[in-house]
Parts: sequence; C-alpha cells; structure tokens
Amino acid sequence: MQAEQDTAPKMTFEELAEGFKFFSEHSVKLEQAYLSLANTNNQLMQLAEKRRIELAQARKLALLGELAAGVAHEIKNPLGGIELCVSMLQRQLKDAEPKQKEMLDNIMINVGRMDAIVRNLLTYASGDKLRLSAIDMRTPVSHAVDAVRADKRNDGAVINVICDEKAYPIVGDTGQLRQVFVNLMQNGFDASEPGAPITVVISDAETAKGSVVIVSVKDSGRGMDAATRDKVFDPFFTTKQHGTGLGLALTARIVEDHQGTIAVESEEGKGTTFTVTMSTAEES
Repeated sequence: MQAEQDTAPKMTFEELAEGFKFFSEHSVKLEQAYLSLANTNNQLMQLAEKRRIELAQARKLALLGELAAGVAHEIKNPLGGIELCVSMLQRQLKDAEPKQKEMLDNIMINVGRMDAIVRNLLTYASGDKLRLSAIDMRTPVSHAVDAVRADKRNDGAVINVICDEKAYPIVGDTGQLRQVFVNLMQNGFDASEPGAPITVVISDAETAKGSVVIVSVKDSGRGMDAATRDKVFDPFFTTKQHGTGLGLALTARIVEDHQGTIAVESEEGKGTTFTVTMSTAEES
C-alpha cells in the first residue's frame, strides 16, 4: 500500500511570519478592548453604587422632611400663642422695670428665631410654589444687599457688587432668589471678621448648554475644610453655635427649583465663594 499523500497546503516561512504578526496584532487589540470594557464596567458599577447611595439618602431626607414638617406644624400654633401673650404683657408692663422689659424683649427675640426655624422647616419640607416671571438678576441681588445691610447683625456691612451696566435676564421668582442671596451673603458675614467685605459678582457666559447668568458671592472669612464643603448643603448640618443647618440647604433647594446650579469653593483660612448659575431667559 502506498502511504497517503499529505494534501495540506504548504506555507512558506514568510506566510507563517505574516500570520503570526496578524495574530499578535489582533491579540493586542483584543486585550485592549477587554481592558477598556472592564474599565467601563467598573465605572458603571461605581456610578450605579453612587446612584443607589443617593437614592437611599434622598429617601432618608424625604422621611426626615415629613417628620420635620409634622413637628413644625405642631409647634407653630403654640408658638403664635406665646408671641401673643408676650406682646400683651409688653403693652401692659410698658412702665415696668428695665430688667423686666429686657426679659420680655429676649423672649420675643427667641420666639422670632423659633418662628423663622419653623418657617424654614415647612418651606424645606414642602417647598414654596415659584412665582416665575421674566426678571433681571440684578433685582433680587439688589434687594438682598438692602436686606443684609439693614440687618442689625451687620452694622457697617460692606458689600461690593460688580457687574456691567446691562440687563441679566432670567426667568425666576424675585422673592425666593432674594432669599438665596441673603442667605449666601449672611453666611459670608458670619464666617468673616467684623468689617470684612463681601464681594458679589454678576456676569454672563456661553456654555455648551447655552447662555447663562452667574452670580458669585465671595468672602474672606475662615473658609472650610473638604469634609465641611461636602456637607454644606445637607439639611440640619451646621458649624454655627446657634445655627439650624437649614439656611444653605434651603438655598440649594430654591436654586434647584429654578433649574439652576449652586457650587462652593473654599479653603481654610482663605475664604469661601458660592456660585449660582442659571439659564439666561430667551429674548422675545
């Protein structure tokens, strides 16, 4: 019998080398594709975990908000009764000793403070309905400057407002935006030495998402560390001895309701800058 002939095609050395080169190149590409896919998968897993944590936190804050609103409603009526009684006592004891008047005045001051806390709790928990209209961003900023200067805590306050002599059109609620800038300016004064100025800059810019109006509120106070910066907008978080932790949380809530963003830059000993960004109103 004759041995079966090998019918497999013969490959030259050059063909084998070319085939090996092709295999090596595609092996490298395959490895790179695998590493890229693994990296993308890790990023997606991290993002999913971040969203899960945020959702859990949002649910927790929602429950906390409902509880706070319930407590605030329960406190509001008796607080009003206390205010009425003290007011009547002040009228009846108008000729009382200075010490007695001082005690009644202190009661009224603290009743007013508690009333503000209750109103902030209710606003944060349920949110006030926005009364939107076409406005110039300079208007709520100007109203806020007047309100902060009029506050007895800020005697001699220096607020420098920097902007061009032109309109900065947005769609917003003047009253609520005024509160945003009052909170930011007051936060700056509370964190600064007496007499230290606050600088407010209004500007506009073009971004990938369209034109925006930007308001920055800068102080030269004690600043914040990274841990504080990360929590500064969390409800009930505060570093102030008599703070409620609702001022900046409510501020962020109002900005978000306006479809805007708020950011903070701060360094210990070098002051803090809060930046509010909102879309420019379309011209009619």
